[in-house]
Amino acid sequence: TFTDVADAWQRMTGESIHHGSARWMAAFGNGAGLATTYRRGRVLLAGDAAHATPPLAGWGLSTGIQDAANLGWKLAAVATGRAPETLLDTYHAERHPLGEQLLRNTHAATALYLSDEEMDPLRAVLRELMEDKNAAEHFAGMVSGLGVRYDTCPGDHPLLGRRLSPDHALDLPDGNRARVAQLLRPGRGVLIVTEDPGGTEAPDGTDGPRHRAAAWSDRVDIVTGTWAPADAPGGPARLPAAVLVRPDGYVAWAGPGSAGLTAALESWFGPARVTAGV
Repeated sequence: TFTDVADAWQRMTGESIHHGSARWMAAFGNGAGLATTYRRGRVLLAGDAAHATPPLAGWGLSTGIQDAANLGWKLAAVATGRAPETLLDTYHAERHPLGEQLLRNTHAATALYLSDEEMDPLRAVLRELMEDKNAAEHFAGMVSGLGVRYDTCPGDHPLLGRRLSPDHALDLPDGNRARVAQLLRPGRGVLIVTEDPGGTEAPDGTDGPRHRAAAWSDRVDIVTGTWAPADAPGGPARLPAAVLVRPDGYVAWAGPGSAGLTAALESWFGPARVTAGV
């Protein structure tokens, strides 16, 4: 009841709020749990159904949203026959490890936030670590979920498996500029090939990304252009000459070098349906 809250507030602060009232009340514990599997046949779990955490830093919320972003396009592709059912197995493979990480982080945060002065030395150490730019970026990526890296395709490109920023911009042949977010709005995969592919295509274009991806043009949009200058709004400083982006914004393949592109297309978008070259 509100009286319980007001009594506790007065004990802790010495201030009385008994004259007030509450429009909405809820109680949260610090318990946390994780489903053993995110998929069992036709049953798939996401968000709070997959992982239960106390409301610390919005971790459960952001993780649940990314669950849905990861599952949504895969479920749609399988339901409409555009991809085999095995694609749904990648949902558990990609998201369950992050659920385990969520629980670890939640327990760590609970110990830091809800413990007494015995944890002050550890808090001081973490404050010092957060002054380091690399450490701060690591923690920011952990809390926001934007530091996720999936095992999408063999390779060593630094963007492989990571989320391609939606603010990166591409200058199109017609003179317009499109952000990555705009290219992903149709909910399809996108293969971006720059007009200067940096060795990713043969001179006649018959052995490059565009030619190889043509057989998936019913599920993957092929966009040609040049990355906007680094000093332009949303312009990238350094991006691959060619990049295959999943509908959830994560990089499934990156060039130069077209090795592995066909395998990546088959893995994430199913078997080829359109005759190559069309």
